[in-house]
Amino acid sequence: MIETPRWDLTLFKVHFGLLTLKGYTKGEHVLRFEAVVHNTRQLGCGRAIEKLPEIVTRLNAMLERFCTTLDCVDLGFLADGMLDALPLPARIGRTRVGGIDL
Repeated sequence: MIETPRWDLTLFKVHFGLLTLKGYTKGEHVLRFEAVVHNTRQLGCGRAIEKLPEIVTRLNAMLERFCTTLDCVDLGFLADGMLDALPLPARIGRTRVGGIDL
């Protein structure tokens, strides 16, 4: 879900049962990501305080995958006019060639 509540924030949340991953803006130049565990039993690694390093490691891995996925989604979009420019000739050095110059 994407929310725009008060204080000019934009929230992006993904819920997995009792786990939540969210990204949000805080101010004009700050972007934050969080992993929230509503019940550590959902992680399947135990609930004792001795398990805290493993819990944090698992949440960190989930958050990294979340950020990587968001980055891949962002890269998957093409800018306006990009599809119109793809069939145009490209240049390799001084030579004009047909095709796409990636």
